[in-house]
Amino acid sequence: MKRYWIYVLLIVVAVVLSAEVFLRVTGKFATYSESIGLKYATYYGAVNPTWYLVHSSDTTFTPANSEFHYPYSINRYGIRERDFEKNKKDSAIRIFVTGDSFSEGQGAPYDSTWPHLLARYLAVDGINAEVLNTGVAGSDPIYNYVMHRDILKGCKADYIVISVNSTDFTDYLMRGGFERFHNDGTAHFRKGPWYEPIYHRSYFARGMIERLCGFPFRGVFSNEQELFANADEAVSCYSAVVDSFINLTRKDSTRIIVLLYSTPSDIRFRSNEITKFRQSFMALQQQLTQKNVACINIWDDLAKQLADKDYLQYTYQNDWHFKSYGYDLMARSVEKSLLEKGLITR
Repeated sequence: MKRYWIYVLLIVVAVVLSAEVFLRVTGKFATYSESIGLKYATYYGAVNPTWYLVHSSDTTFTPANSEFHYPYSINRYGIRERDFEKNKKDSAIRIFVTGDSFSEGQGAPYDSTWPHLLARYLAVDGINAEVLNTGVAGSDPIYNYVMHRDILKGCKADYIVISVNSTDFTDYLMRGGFERFHNDGTAHFRKGPWYEPIYHRSYFARGMIERLCGFPFRGVFSNEQELFANADEAVSCYSAVVDSFINLTRKDSTRIIVLLYSTPSDIRFRSNEITKFRQSFMALQQQLTQKNVACINIWDDLAKQLADKDYLQYTYQNDWHFKSYGYDLMARSVEKSLLEKGLITR
């Protein structure tokens, strides 16, 4: 009988090991960073040495990615943008665009990011605009705010476009709000569950954990109910962040415009969670409108433009950022909304 159980145990171990190898080879439960050729990465429990999420200033590098290789040139402020003075020197309208990797233009050359394409289309329509891209990969509205408050302090702009997409809801879940910033100058994110080290090391465990716990997003340890509650909380937080931007720029008469938009994965993979995020966008837009904050929501417009197209024309197989073609569609949608609402005029 004892030998029987040993055989059973060996069979179980062999099955688990075989499943582990199969899942690793197929990438079935690979996280985002692993799918683009990098190591496992998580925001949970991270401690950043500063309050700011920017690149090293005055550097050049090419982000590691298995699907594309576009060089970045970083200016003195730590952003993927040409160098610029705090005060504009000509009659051009100056527009700062905040955001994460979708604003920074991950997956495209510098001149094919949507903020730079926006400047090009505004010029065609007779609007002389200097659009400066302050987006940083991995950032969120809270990081965007402290960067503008401290690093870009004194930089004058006529408009600041605060970009928000669905990833900002999961960012909030893992990072929290302003409480992430500690008095010692570090930033601390929320802690992950006790089993995260197991999840990190085993693809088989990932499958079991995600199925048992009902996690809809890879590497985000939250079920649907918890995600929905977090989204409601994030709406209030991001509404307060917009208020902080307004107070920060009031003396400069800078106009704040909030941009809400869908990402390629929102369009490609529809789910209850994505539907909730869209509803949260509508709730945020309603709150901002009640406070007389200019807001453009291109979620549906962008989704309509892209829904009937081959998704590989505008995004990558694994990375899920836009290609130049996708950023071009986004820039056109943003410009159309700005002009139709009369937010930027000739």
